[in-house]
Amino acid sequence: MTHIGAIPTMDKPDLDPAVLESFLDQLPIGVIVVDDEGIIQRFNRYEEQLSGLSREETIGKSFFSDVAPCTDDIELREKFKRGIEQGNLDLELEFSFPYPYNRVARDVHIRAFSAEAGDTHANFMLIKEITSRRELEKTNEEMLSGLRAMLDGEESSSEGLDGDDGLMDPRTDGPIKREAVCLYADLSSFQSVAEQVGPEDLFGYLDGRIRQAVQSIHRYGGNLDKISGDSVRGYFLIEEEQQHRPFYDALRAARDIVESESDHELELPFRIGLSNGPLLSGLLGREEFAQKARVGHPVTVARKIAGLASSADVVMTGEVADRCSGVLDTTELPRMSISGLDDYWPLHRLEDLDLPAP
Repeated sequence: MTHIGAIPTMDKPDLDPAVLESFLDQLPIGVIVVDDEGIIQRFNRYEEQLSGLSREETIGKSFFSDVAPCTDDIELREKFKRGIEQGNLDLELEFSFPYPYNRVARDVHIRAFSAEAGDTHANFMLIKEITSRRELEKTNEEMLSGLRAMLDGEESSSEGLDGDDGLMDPRTDGPIKREAVCLYADLSSFQSVAEQVGPEDLFGYLDGRIRQAVQSIHRYGGNLDKISGDSVRGYFLIEEEQQHRPFYDALRAARDIVESESDHELELPFRIGLSNGPLLSGLLGREEFAQKARVGHPVTVARKIAGLASSADVVMTGEVADRCSGVLDTTELPRMSISGLDDYWPLHRLEDLDLPAP
């Protein structure tokens, strides 16, 4: 007999793998799902961007042996194995990851844990980039160290900049010269916002926006060169075997920066200039107060054309547009004289970007 009002029982449907994949791809951190042997089963979009590896290259391979053998330095494989055997995998650690695609180390926070749901078992690795946080901590430490040295009458020292291109050529004891794409991001409405809020609020707004820009530069393999008030300068080294990738990555970072949103009611949109050419890295000044610096034509041009851009616009030189002509849609701007430079420059405003997966 069927009771009136009885609710029929139904089997609980399994989660569609495509839905899970889509969910993981929306997360703002790297997610890698592995089995108990460390074989990769899922690899989300953020981790593809961070590592420069596609899911097609990684799924089915060993995370510890094939993808990240460098984690043996922190005994992650052994700790993972021990956690699986004891049934309590739950690890948290920080590590400087030498991503081969970026050619520079990225500081990351790794959390590994197991999750159970009925008969289903999975091991997750959450990977969050903390390079920007580490960099800000290092800058604060250097500023405090320099201040103490000044008060004590001692000489302060300068350490290497972000990136692995060094400062001095050991063969000549002079600056290093490298080809690079330079990105200059400037907050276009900073002055008007500064007139509306107090110093404490203004600092908080500015800090949040600058952090977003720095994180975007790092996310796509760029290097932070300088933070100056309401602007950020970064660069992407051009390697012989990857002629187009630094241009693509600079465009990805620029797009993310202008599309990022403020965390408050006041708008602080970025405007960006992109240029490329030879970049000199070295130390300026006498030893007791030497300053780390990168100088060159692309730095000057990127800064100048950012000043010509409208809010939330990305403007680039004609050469950058030509190098990426197959993946972007631009509007050519009227040739204009750039203050401090001799020529009239062909400039392009970014309208649309259709880049291959990083």
